[in-house]
Amino acid sequence: MTQHEAQLNGFLVNVFNDILRLEEASIRKGPCKNLSVSEMHVLEAVEKSSVDASGAAGMAEVAAHLSITSGTLSVAVKTLEQKGYLVRSRGSRDKRRVTVALTPAARSALESHAAFHETLVARAAARLSEAEKARETLEKTLESAQKENDTLSRRAQANELLVSAQAALEQGDYAALRSHLEALEAYADALKDDGAALYEILRSYID
Repeated sequence: MTQHEAQLNGFLVNVFNDILRLEEASIRKGPCKNLSVSEMHVLEAVEKSSVDASGAAGMAEVAAHLSITSGTLSVAVKTLEQKGYLVRSRGSRDKRRVTVALTPAARSALESHAAFHETLVARAAARLSEAEKARETLEKTLESAQKENDTLSRRAQANELLVSAQAALEQGDYAALRSHLEALEAYADALKDDGAALYEILRSYID
């Protein structure tokens, strides 16, 4: 793992842990203080795995959604059933099929938890929006500074050519004068008032 990858990994781990802490704090402040984060995730999985009108979900589907074994899920479901958040039953057609359904208390807990996630996402989006605006401002500032730097650089090059052209004239070297003035044509837009006037005077010696 490169240093950059290690830094990114550390950042993601910290973000994940921070979200877990916020989630735990939100649950403790909510209407269902006896739930853990992992138990809340089981309730969410039951809600998302429900395939019939009754809202019941098969144990196998819930376990698959959480990527855990049926045995691990059974322990969590038993605890949630004792706390009054889930009702476990067997299928009317297939007695081997065990389903779980949310109780009103579970739905209340999920509504509160959904509100937490909405607030979290809204705050994150606001922070990202602020960061994006700051990035755009910085980019514009850098772009403006680069343009200014380019202008100053072109002006300096134009002035150097003017000095060289003037020296060539004083030495009577008209070939060099013509060469310098031809090179100056590419920098005509960078010449200030005095420089532009001198450029026209120098050109009069070769026209």
